[in-house]
Amino acid sequence: DALNRKLNDVSDAFRAAEKSAPTVAKQIKPVRDAEAATVMADIGRMLERLEGNHKKHLHSAAFVAKTGCAEGYKLLNSASLEVSQDEQDTQRLYDLANLFEFGEKAEPIMEEVRSLRRDLIFSKSIWDITKMVESQIDVWKNLLWDDIKPAKLEEDSKAFQKIVKGMDKGVRGWDSYLGVDASIKNFLVSVPCISELKAPAMRQ
Repeated sequence: DALNRKLNDVSDAFRAAEKSAPTVAKQIKPVRDAEAATVMADIGRMLERLEGNHKKHLHSAAFVAKTGCAEGYKLLNSASLEVSQDEQDTQRLYDLANLFEFGEKAEPIMEEVRSLRRDLIFSKSIWDITKMVESQIDVWKNLLWDDIKPAKLEEDSKAFQKIVKGMDKGVRGWDSYLGVDASIKNFLVSVPCISELKAPAMRQ
């Protein structure tokens, strides 16, 4: 019947395709090898580009304490958009590498772009804690003398210090990190002086 004829036709077509597969594979091998070589070269260029971008970002004003929170956030937003493009381009090459069955060759670019994104996230965390510290110090500076509680100032400052010290070790050499760390330390140095000034003996 018609169904059996159709099944036989499909079966014949499949067997014919199986027989021709080695020939076709041999014919397209040069094209495949050329495309694979192009992908490998693109991966090499991408790694150079990512390493250059990573170095550029780490030396940008977004990682410098004197830049300030407001400008720091703006610079990080711009950097994030650039990294988003890097991530898309890297993923495209990674997919192509897997298509040509050498996905492991694209692992270095995947790791580099992940490291770049991670550093931007770390930098934002530093600006976040910097903003918190600066805001809190401003509040403390505006307290009335009688409302100042040195023990509370010290406790809160040490809490900030604990957060900063708990950040990834890789950020400890960044200028932005050193800046907020110094701000907290400097304020802690002033707390004993405040305690002495508030002591009953100093009021006499």
